[in-house]
Amino acid sequence: MGCYFSCFTTDSRDVSDTETFPDMYSDIHLIHKGSRRRVYRCTSGGKILCCKVIPILSLSWRCEYSLMLYITDNKLPSPKFTNIVKKKNFIYMFYEYIEGIDMFEYLEKNKFFNEKYASNIIRNLISILLKYHEKYIWHLDIKPENILCKNGDINNLCLIDFGQSVICREDILTNVKSLGTQRYAAPELSYGICSAKTDVWSIGVIAYILYMQSYPSLSLSQRKKSILKAEGSYLFVDFIKKCLEYSMIRRISLKELLVHPWISNI
Repeated sequence: MGCYFSCFTTDSRDVSDTETFPDMYSDIHLIHKGSRRRVYRCTSGGKILCCKVIPILSLSWRCEYSLMLYITDNKLPSPKFTNIVKKKNFIYMFYEYIEGIDMFEYLEKNKFFNEKYASNIIRNLISILLKYHEKYIWHLDIKPENILCKNGDINNLCLIDFGQSVICREDILTNVKSLGTQRYAAPELSYGICSAKTDVWSIGVIAYILYMQSYPSLSLSQRKKSILKAEGSYLFVDFIKKCLEYSMIRRISLKELLVHPWISNI
């Protein structure tokens, strides 16, 4: 799950026995437990914060720390990074706490969207993602759980969880360690390759889910059949086909998506 939601807050303090929070932070509540990291809500100086706790032996925290500083410096639409503390065997990374729910939970509560509404949501998402790409940040793990609906508003989106993201000024990056999330990850990630178009694949999957209420098939042949049978307009089918192009080179770009007729006309 994503890292900055209020909906998973527990009623009492729930800190792992192996973790010792810095003394300046109190009212600590677990909001997400992952396989290698935990996320807490806490307070300090009267402010509510979010804290991601990462084992210090996991060297990925260094890249994530540098990335969050870069995101904050460039004032990109993400929870603002505020502090980092090393204590014993853990890294404590603190962010501003934003009220809201992730898009996954929103879709669970609001299952049916017409094409116009789905198109508007995707246009907003593309516009936000473009701001990151213009600063050379590729998210590489775009999925509903990593998209925050501020105050529960689907029209007020914010990207979260940049644990697999990279900063790259080249057209293509090789030797990538990110694998994304299976149902949303572009095929090139499994070969250790990515580009700005890797995020486009994930946009296509989310657009398909918004309107079809199901996942496109992971099988190449079955995916083509399911897209062609999609009960949407020609523009919708064309949009999905261009996003889920297996070849990263031939796949449509994010800027081209923004002027695609399904986005610009509907």
